[in-house]
Amino acid sequence: MVAPQKFLLSVLLSLGFVSANDDAQLEARSSALLNGVHGAVLNSVQQIDKLNAAIREHPEHAGAMSAATFAQATDSQIDNAISTVANALSPLTGGLSVAVGQAILGPFVQSITDGAEVFLGNVVGGAFDLVANHQMISNLAKSYTNLISQANRYNINTSRLQYIQKQIQQRIPKQEL
Repeated sequence: MVAPQKFLLSVLLSLGFVSANDDAQLEARSSALLNGVHGAVLNSVQQIDKLNAAIREHPEHAGAMSAATFAQATDSQIDNAISTVANALSPLTGGLSVAVGQAILGPFVQSITDGAEVFLGNVVGGAFDLVANHQMISNLAKSYTNLISQANRYNINTSRLQYIQKQIQQRIPKQEL
């Protein structure tokens, strides 16, 4: 072979090697993306099944369960997206993106987000349940009655508590009094 042919052959072989290397990296990234999409779909199905079972067990807490499930599902999808992006970028970053993703998905951050999920579920969902469930309103009014009687024993001004209790009792349907 003459020099130009050897040069051309070496260029073609190097292009073939680079192309094969790019194909392997592309396959690794697409595999991570497909795994991420698969995980997102499975997570959605699991969250919906869990919500349906919980509502069947305790229909009076449907609002709190729906809010908590929404927060958990959103957090899970964000976690899944972080993991998917970290794994997809891993070949390009030399694995650094996986380390950053694992740091974000570590136990410390997860415990914070778990606490936020519970808080949102109780505060937001509990407010929905309180408004929608007349028995809970009645129980709240009884709790205020007990609190007012205790406060009166210790000569504490209960005018604000009595005002709140009166407002709550006005919200209770007449058949439940």
